[in-house]
Amino acid sequence: MAIPAGLITQGGDDLKVQHHIYSSYKPAWDEIGDDGVIHPEAFGSSTGEL
Repeated sequence: MAIPAGLITQGGDDLKVQHHIYSSYKPAWDEIGDDGVIHPEAFGSSTGEL
């Protein structure tokens, strides 16, 4: 299940990022700084570090 982060207004303190989708479109200055699985495109695309 995917829930947009902006919808969580209470009780989100224990949640963590599990996936980063469309990471191939992130700006060069943006860094992914957690252990979420990196997907260059949508779910199911090959993973790897950028």
